[in-house]
Amino acid sequence: MKQLSIKFLCSLIIFVVSQVGFAAPDKTGLNPLLPLSERMAQSEMQRNPQAWSIDWREYPRWTYTHGLVLLSFSQLYLQTQDQQYFDYIQDYADALITEEGDIKTYDIEKYNIDMINPGKILFFLYQQTGAKKYKLAMDKLRLQLQHHPRTREGGFWHKKRYPSQMWLDGLYMGAPFYAQYITEFAQEKDYSDVLKQFELIEKYLYRKDTGLPVHGWDESKQQKWADPITGQSAHHWSRAIGWYATAMVDVLEFLPAQSAQKTWLAERFNRLVKAMKKYQQPSGLWYQVVEIPDGEGNYLETSGSIMLAYAILKAYKQKDLEPALLNIGLRAYQGVLDHFISVNPHNQLSIEQVCAVAGLGGKPYRDGRYQYYVNEPYRANDPKAVGPFIMASLLMETLKIKPLSTYTNPILHVDYSDPDVVAVGEDYYMTASSFNAAPGLPILHSTDLVNWQLINYALPKQVPLAHFSTPRHGEGVWAPNIRYYNEQFWIFYPDPDFGIYVTTAKNPAAKWSEPKLILAGKGIIDPTPLWDGDGQAYLLHAWAKSRAGFNNVLSLRKMADDASWVSEQYTNIIDGSKLDKFRTIEGPKFYKRNGFYYIFAPAGGVDLGWQSVFRAKNIMGPYQARIVMEQGRSHINGPHQGAWVHTLHNEDWFVHFQAKKAYGRITHLQPMQWINDWPVIGIDKDRDGIGQPVAEFRRPKTTQYRGEIALQIDDEFNHDRLNLQWQWNANPKSHWYSLRDNPGYMRLFAQPKIKTTGDNLWMTPLLLVQKLPAETFEAITKVKFSDNTQNMQAGLTLFGEDYAWIGISENAQGEQQIVFMHCHGARKGCDESQQEKQLESFNAESIELRVVVQAGAEVVFSYKTPSMERFRIIGEHFSARKGRWVGAKIGMFAVTNAQATLADKTRSDKNQYMDIDYIRFAPLD
Repeated sequence: MKQLSIKFLCSLIIFVVSQVGFAAPDKTGLNPLLPLSERMAQSEMQRNPQAWSIDWREYPRWTYTHGLVLLSFSQLYLQTQDQQYFDYIQDYADALITEEGDIKTYDIEKYNIDMINPGKILFFLYQQTGAKKYKLAMDKLRLQLQHHPRTREGGFWHKKRYPSQMWLDGLYMGAPFYAQYITEFAQEKDYSDVLKQFELIEKYLYRKDTGLPVHGWDESKQQKWADPITGQSAHHWSRAIGWYATAMVDVLEFLPAQSAQKTWLAERFNRLVKAMKKYQQPSGLWYQVVEIPDGEGNYLETSGSIMLAYAILKAYKQKDLEPALLNIGLRAYQGVLDHFISVNPHNQLSIEQVCAVAGLGGKPYRDGRYQYYVNEPYRANDPKAVGPFIMASLLMETLKIKPLSTYTNPILHVDYSDPDVVAVGEDYYMTASSFNAAPGLPILHSTDLVNWQLINYALPKQVPLAHFSTPRHGEGVWAPNIRYYNEQFWIFYPDPDFGIYVTTAKNPAAKWSEPKLILAGKGIIDPTPLWDGDGQAYLLHAWAKSRAGFNNVLSLRKMADDASWVSEQYTNIIDGSKLDKFRTIEGPKFYKRNGFYYIFAPAGGVDLGWQSVFRAKNIMGPYQARIVMEQGRSHINGPHQGAWVHTLHNEDWFVHFQAKKAYGRITHLQPMQWINDWPVIGIDKDRDGIGQPVAEFRRPKTTQYRGEIALQIDDEFNHDRLNLQWQWNANPKSHWYSLRDNPGYMRLFAQPKIKTTGDNLWMTPLLLVQKLPAETFEAITKVKFSDNTQNMQAGLTLFGEDYAWIGISENAQGEQQIVFMHCHGARKGCDESQQEKQLESFNAESIELRVVVQAGAEVVFSYKTPSMERFRIIGEHFSARKGRWVGAKIGMFAVTNAQATLADKTRSDKNQYMDIDYIRFAPLD
């Protein structure tokens, strides 16, 4: 067994401590840093020092619940080799099994399928000890299956006293033992009788309207709970489905690889998981009665949810699961952790809200109706949840699956600079600087502060429109501020050359108002409003030295409640020159809490700065200053400029950026706490009030978790509008491109190459770009070109102040060649140069262009024509470089060296273009 990496062990420690928590231990307390699997097992051992007392038993009994819990202990022993787990199992077995293999309290004549289940631990004990009595006991259980009463088609009755009935739980009780016995001892490995049990469940217990199996089926159709036509019980009980799913994966473990039987059962399992996904709640859990989540008295039930989590995780381990379904199991496991795992002062774990028991028929009679299921009592630490929880946790730990209870920074390895976030209920909305790119002011949405989706832009085009019709690198939208006030969303944003604008929307995913200039002036940047409790509104802002001639000052102005005006008069309430070693105070965010006014503002510069907070009882000051987060010993440099978020769950978080050279300013999430009315951001290891950023931490609490969602980056160009990830180098014009001229393609019409700073693309408006999506990745685009490519260049670029591109270009003889071009120092002026000496003529119908971005933004370009089997690298390594205040971008372009007057021609006059079939991204191996 490979040892867990130090990084993973550390992540598990963070996961265990931060997610479940711990109390101050006493001498009898459990170690809070134990993996959850062991911590739950040892909690159970402390609750039940003798294994036979599990399930509140007063004397040793052979029961299925003991078999379930002790099976999890056997898996723990095999993983840890900790003798206490082995002894716990053996002590139970030896209290009941004689040397002749007889099992005390077991009566074969009852033909109770439940009594087969504890036999699973006998395989383990026999393998570990070789003691004959365990094999003899297994043989007796196998004899029961040989003579067990069956339906007409061969399905095991649930019990002799429940004639003609098959229950879902019965599949778990009998089938895995049956399959393992065949694997271990049968000379002829015939699993057909095992599979028959599942075939009958699939045939008789499934409902077409839900795609799920019901709890039970009566072949005779005589039971009161049975439908007189189908014989089915009325409802889907979550634990019954959990039992069935667990039976499927446990049997799959023993079926021969690549056999038709294994394929069939795996397909049925995946179909079951897909059907259950429809009923999975935002918490990740399922209700006691699965198909009626809104029914009166229904409740989220733990054992069914954790069984399904275990089954999905095990299927993933066995490669029996469609990979896309793994997240369903992770959500279920996380939901149990979030809602039903508690810890006591001795650091013992408890698992809560477990249905004690449910069945059909019997005395008193159980009619299987809705009210019966929801009125069965539930309790904590029922073995039917303890065992699956231990096994699911062990799978999480050994498979090294990142637990959904933690997140890793950065939450977005994407250049969303100067982020600001507003919380509205459990919906979070983020905006960020967009500088010269159009559309601008991105709007991102999340329900958990970790997974974000780009949903809109507040600025379809930059204003003033004419000014931004040409590229204005580093100008445009600087650090914005988003707020929710008076039942609408507000974004205040600065343009350092024009002043402060405001735009509003009732729905952030819909159209925003036309931006209004509310405070004109050069160098006024980074606005943040505050609507005070006394009816007065204020606007706080910083200054840009490049325009105003000074900086390191924060100024306060009065503002109309509706932001229709901002006072020309201002007061400097923060002056960094009067503070020790403070420089470049900027990006403020204004808040009020507990009678204090707070200004969160970074200082010290983008790359090497820190996060400061200023507070005062009076809005005009004087303000006390404190550094609340700095890099410390973390790898996250310059952690600052972001947003404080307070959630409905009474948690505090801080979203900020990290400047990462060519990648731009990537987004991080930090925990935050208040100590003596001062915020501490990150982890304060030495308790000096200054935190440092975390690489990994427990996730924010939410009831609206919607799964792990990545930003959209691929594009097949199958729609009549551009996907949201795309931006232009300047305000776009309608004749630049078409998504309709060649359906399924993006047609870029060649525009004149603007050579203001040399023979390069720096000032060319028609650059279709998106942000780098990760630290390392591959991007492949497939393109073809118009018949007329005279004087035309087109291709795929990695764009910044230094940039390179691969594509086609015309040589002196008028022939199109596949080229690799680069330009260094484009902002100050450079001419593109051709690096590859052995060029290939381009005469194919299409070509695939590829960039591979390696760690440190080292880039390799390559291409492949239809006649080639593999990509051919062209040129040398290229070191990507950021743009003006932004990260490098990946993009496509088509330009011509014709006269600039062509820029004003309509699209219908164009006969030079590049058609883009797709662009697809993939992680590197």
